[in-house]
Amino acid sequence: MQIHWHPFFRESNATHPDFRQYKFLINNCTMISEEHKFIYCRVPKAANSTVMATLVYAQTGFKSDDYHAMKDMRAKCFSRITESNISREGARRDYFKLSIVRHPFSRIISTFNDKALDVSRYNEIVRGRIKPYVNDARDVCDIFEEFLAKLEHTDITIRNYHYAPQTKIMAFHPSELDYIGRVESLDTDLPYIMHRIFGASPPVIEWSPHAASNGFKPRERKMRVEMLSQRQKDRLYNVYRDDFDFLGYERDL
Repeated sequence: MQIHWHPFFRESNATHPDFRQYKFLINNCTMISEEHKFIYCRVPKAANSTVMATLVYAQTGFKSDDYHAMKDMRAKCFSRITESNISREGARRDYFKLSIVRHPFSRIISTFNDKALDVSRYNEIVRGRIKPYVNDARDVCDIFEEFLAKLEHTDITIRNYHYAPQTKIMAFHPSELDYIGRVESLDTDLPYIMHRIFGASPPVIEWSPHAASNGFKPRERKMRVEMLSQRQKDRLYNVYRDDFDFLGYERDL
């Protein structure tokens, strides 16, 4: 898959200085509907599963609790950049461009709990993932401190979209998007998006593919935002500074 040759990325040179590093993640996080003329810049750990399931249902009437069935239907209904003939100019002119974002602190804590701490889900080393802390008896705050150091000093934020800054995995600069919703106001933002795209407000499909109801063990311990020290907040701010600057979030929740 020669992402670097796709016109959309060639035209991104001037507007997205990090696209060479992040183009693979950007491609995987872009959901294009040529039928309904919208581009959803997906942000993992920002209600992405619910938004995706709601868009799939609105377009096809399909819903399922099965992760693979939903993923297959998404692939049938929507295109990634490299699977389309879209250009940046065409996207700007003809498509409704949107994203749903989340406070950077809440998002990375959710990612840590789900992808690094919870050994019932990922218990092997996979490219782009931080190995879960299997059989680690330390206090969760001490484990998070080690995790934070990896965010700061390794390339994990480039190799995995769960850890990447939200603004780095968007196909457009936030200022180019037509609408940016927030997890914190999803109850009003998602119905607006659906009405804007489909002319009606189909039901929101609340879908959590990693919930206990889908066969995953409930989490016995987890990190919380209120457990962050001020120093950790300052360090996270430095890692995700662009998200704070361009998405309008305050440093404190």
